Formats: sequence, C-alpha cells, structure tokens
Amino acid sequence: GEVTMDYIYEIVLVYGMYIRYYILLLNRNQLRKLINECESLWNECNDAEHRLIVKFERKVRKLFLFLFYSSNFVNVLYIAAAVNLNRHAVTSNTTDTRVLPAKWFVVDRVDAWPGYEVTFFLQVLLIFNACIVSSIADSSAPILMMFSSGYFATLTKRFEDMVMTEDREQFDRQFVAASKFHQKLLHFSNGINKVGQMLFLCQLLCSGYNMSIIGIKLSGTDPHRFKYLPNLLTSLAELLICQYAPDYLLTESEAVSTAAY
Repeated sequence: GEVTMDYIYEIVLVYGMYIRYYILLLNRNQLRKLINECESLWNECNDAEHRLIVKFERKVRKLFLFLFYSSNFVNVLYIAAAVNLNRHAVTSNTTDTRVLPAKWFVVDRVDAWPGYEVTFFLQVLLIFNACIVSSIADSSAPILMMFSSGYFATLTKRFEDMVMTEDREQFDRQFVAASKFHQKLLHFSNGINKVGQMLFLCQLLCSGYNMSIIGIKLSGTDPHRFKYLPNLLTSLAELLICQYAPDYLLTESEAVSTAAY
C-alpha cells in the first residue's frame, strides 16, 4: 500500500546515503592521496591555467548546491506536512493521529506516546544530517573529476601553444614537461576511478530504484501523488551528477589526444 511504498522509498534513500558515506570513509586514505595529488598538479599550473580549471570546478559546484538545497526543501516539506497534520488532529480533538516526519523505527501514528516529541526531534536531526552526508558523499568524486577535466584542458592548451614555438630546444622542454604532467594526470584519474566507481554504482542503483517507485506512484490514481515531484527532481539531480562529471572528463581527455596529434 501507500505506507509500505513510502517506507521503502525512505529506507532506500537514507540507507543509500550512509552506504555511500561509509564507502567514502573506507577509502579515506586513497582520497587523501588524491587530494594531495590534485594540489601538486595545481601548483604546476600558472595563474591563467588556474582560471581555466576553476571554470570546471564551478560547474559541479552548482550541481552540489542544487542537490543540497533541493534535498533540504524536500525535508522541510516532510516536516511541515507532519506538523500540519498534527495541528489538524488537535483542532479535531483526536489523539490517535500524531504523525512523524518519517516512518523509521516506529509506526507512523502514535497514541499519546510520551516519547513522540523526542522521536520527532531525532528524526528531524537525522533527516538534515542525511542531507548533508548525501551532498558531500555524492559530490566528492565529481569535484575531483572536474578538477581532472580542468587539468586536461590546460594540457590541451599547452600542446596547442607548442605549435607556435620556433625554438627546437624550447619545444623539447615544453613537450617533456607536458608529457610528465600527462603521466601524473593519468595516475590521478585512475585513482579517482578506484574511489568513485563504487560510489557511482551505489548512487545509480538507489536513485534508479527510488525513481521507479516514484514512477509507480505518479502513474496511479492517488490524488496526492504529485507531492513526490520534489523527490523525483532530487533523484534526477543525483543521476545527473553521476553522468555529468565523467562526460566532461571523457571529452577533455580525448581533446588532449587530438591536440597532441
């Protein structure tokens, strides 16, 4: 029924968030090495190349902000709905319709339970904590990928600038430096792949499963089915993050080979 489907959606959503967080936590040593490598590559670039790299980083930052604010907006809707239903129950002189924001660990409706307020408060904290955890975990690998895309773009620019170099010795020095930079960049990208592949797989499965649940709800006859549209937008944003950064990385890496040729 409706309660069961809502419960499954919430469980998949929250557990998926924390699974991705713990995957990131288990790979924290590798992540620290990637951040150090990213900083090392950054130090090898000049100011003009820094501005080019930042343009790529800003693209995924906008997606992160959209995911963060949209998920918070959905959380506020859940909490406001619970508060509104409870207020309606008070005005109707009923005592058996106190609704919690989420259906975790306890039943949805409780009758004069003294722990209701504590559970309500803990669920609110858990909801917003899950939102923060999800936004950080889901954007960690894409941010590194966009930095890698920016480094590939600077490398492409270096190869293109070599065409205008007339001095043979200067050309050789530039080519050797660009080749070493490319080797470091490939090692950096391979490290991102090791950390990000499990994150993306978990995110893809959880978001795809929840989107299928929302699709079933939207295709039904429930008059309140459109309340799931914000959840659908959040799931779409998560899938977009899965595909957005890898597409940029693939495009920029291919551009390097074209420029070198």
